[in-house]
Amino acid sequence: AMLMVARSVLSCPDIKGLRGLDFEGCSLIEDCDVAAACEGLPHLTWIDVKGAERLTDASLRHLAKLSARLEMLQLGGCKGLTDAGLCEFAAAIAGDTEHTGTLLKLSLMNCSQLTNTTLCAIAEHLTEVRDLCIYGCYRMTDDAIIR
Repeated sequence: AMLMVARSVLSCPDIKGLRGLDFEGCSLIEDCDVAAACEGLPHLTWIDVKGAERLTDASLRHLAKLSARLEMLQLGGCKGLTDAGLCEFAAAIAGDTEHTGTLLKLSLMNCSQLTNTTLCAIAEHLTEVRDLCIYGCYRMTDDAIIR
């Protein structure tokens, strides 16, 4: 039922100026839902999809389109995300000429596939991030932080 509500809300023309979207705990959210949110709500400055285990790297490609405004991204528990997807996301944001360095908070808590490769990409491309959560990312080690 929650997924149906989420899809209905995204199709409502009266919310085009929405700045934040909280899908925390909506475990049935899929890449197509993130795509619809990114395309239909271009003014989003924060999005929370914590616990959306069905999301894949395809969602990150859509989220990168919000790079000029995105300030907070909560991806905790999105176990389908990979290093390749996060590296592509970070590089896309860094390569966006309209990007003003607004992504300040990024949570990757319990994203179990992520490794030091992701940390290195964040350090290289997302230098404006001030709040990074990697709790439960057990494949990340001290080596990436020391670099």
